[in-house]
Amino acid sequence: MGFYAGPLGLGGESTIDALTIDLPGAEPGSVYLKLSLMGDPWDSQLSRHLRTNCPPSEYREPRPWRDMTPHWLPSSTCSWIPFKDGQGLRLSGPFSADREVLGSKPRTVSLRLWYRSPLTALLGAREFIGGERGVAFTLNEHSGVVALRGDPTPELDRIQRYELGAGLPGSYSLQPKDNT
Repeated sequence: MGFYAGPLGLGGESTIDALTIDLPGAEPGSVYLKLSLMGDPWDSQLSRHLRTNCPPSEYREPRPWRDMTPHWLPSSTCSWIPFKDGQGLRLSGPFSADREVLGSKPRTVSLRLWYRSPLTALLGAREFIGGERGVAFTLNEHSGVVALRGDPTPELDRIQRYELGAGLPGSYSLQPKDNT
């Protein structure tokens, strides 16, 4: 978690700097992952518009929920999970904050994963860990990581799903950069 000083440099709050996803048992040649990732960074473009067109007493810092995958996946790296920690692949990286578009990193992140483990693939099962809806989590400073079991997630369900795996356009994201 990081610290964001606010648009005027006054006050402050914690932000989520990076995200790590562990894929137990995964191997680059057989892994399949689909993910949806959203967060609430400060929207600097919308803020400029609101300051110009809104009475000062009505201005609120805009933090609309948005797809965060394009602000995380390109800067993420893949590495091997060490044998002593269970083996598999680890995808981790920082959230980027382009000051012209996103004035901060997100305070809260929601994530839905559909992961097919090598064992289930070997057995010919087409099911994902977590079932048809995968597994969903929310992360923020106050409550940490919270699993969203049967909770409705309409916003998360609306954003783009990114497919990563062997033979798919995003397969480069799941190629370990180390030899551990």
